[in-house]
Amino acid sequence: MSILNLMKSVIAEFDITLLERVAPGKYNVVGTPPKFYKDLYPDLNAPWKTSSFLEFFMETAELFFKTHSEGDDIISSGLWQEDGISSEYALIAYAILKNGERAIIVRQLKEEFAERKNILQKARESLLIQRQLHMEASYDIVTKLYNKKTFLLAFSEAVKNAQIWVTPLSLLIINIDDFRIINNTYGIPAGDAALSELGAVMSSSVRSDNILARYGEDEFMLAIPKPIDQAVEIAENIREKIDAHKFRQPEHIHISVSIGCAAYKKGDDEQSLIDRAHQALDDAKKCGKNIFRKR
Repeated sequence: MSILNLMKSVIAEFDITLLERVAPGKYNVVGTPPKFYKDLYPDLNAPWKTSSFLEFFMETAELFFKTHSEGDDIISSGLWQEDGISSEYALIAYAILKNGERAIIVRQLKEEFAERKNILQKARESLLIQRQLHMEASYDIVTKLYNKKTFLLAFSEAVKNAQIWVTPLSLLIINIDDFRIINNTYGIPAGDAALSELGAVMSSSVRSDNILARYGEDEFMLAIPKPIDQAVEIAENIREKIDAHKFRQPEHIHISVSIGCAAYKKGDDEQSLIDRAHQALDDAKKCGKNIFRKR
């Protein structure tokens, strides 16, 4: 029994429409189409012209039929929904090659589609949860910058690259001047709002290959794969931007930062570079704040 004769014998029992390929791009509807197909494609002589989704699959099917002239094979489309079809239903199409005969089957999915939608929804929910967990594990919630743990991991790799490949690496330690006064005067929520803005200001001043993180309550680290002279330019740019920024919350507040700069030297490890940048930061604080110093 041919595939078309076999399909004719079962088409009345299932929500299936069979399109027999009579020439490239030309199909005849075989048997009596189910009600859903009549509703969607009232012009049964050319149903593919009434659906952009099915027409797209027809193009894929034609390529399939052109490259497969013998043997048995089958390809399936993705799911799609047509205008006028219930949101609980969808259609799926198959291109079939059997003993030289070519046809396309269009089938309505009901329970299967609901099950697939449920699986997809659960997968999306799981992905969102995983993203949230990743954010909480890797980023500071207030500033949306990397947290200390993430910074130390990335900074360790940067130092190893500097040691092995003798590439430049500079470190900036950025400390907010008198941040405790802000928290004591306006409260912690207002301080967090200011930190959030501060994080955005600093992010706008760095490139994608820089590692910017909130390292402590009022301290930030910025690792830059550049020599110290270029790092100093970045430090001054950040300092000037923060000094000129008009914070929305708390209103009329002014924030300045002091910055310590240090460059990787032969024999440095992560801690020795951090220590030297901290020493430069202490120099900046002692010199009146709102400035940068390097070591």
